[in-house]
Amino acid sequence: MINAGELDRDIIIKQVTESISDAGGTTDVESIYAEVPAKVESISTGQRLLSNVLHGTYTSKFTIRFLTGLNSKMKIYYDSKVWSILSIAVLGRDEGHVLLAEAVD
Repeated sequence: MINAGELDRDIIIKQVTESISDAGGTTDVESIYAEVPAKVESISTGQRLLSNVLHGTYTSKFTIRFLTGLNSKMKIYYDSKVWSILSIAVLGRDEGHVLLAEAVD
């Protein structure tokens, strides 16, 4: 059971859809899927080498109430970072979700 008092952070979940222009080209369009309260737990921090530059990485667990249609292609916006969803677990009988996500500076 999710205790409402633990959902003390606001997060934004965005989805990316592909739009076709009049000229026939495609463009990715980002839109807000949901703004929800969440419990956020930091799991780890680290570093990753991307394009010969060292970047900080953050892994956190986001617990939210059940949200229909949620998928791992969506992004979480929280704490001035963009978080990629690594995995989605369902709590109980559609009580909520636990999202494991990673952000890179």
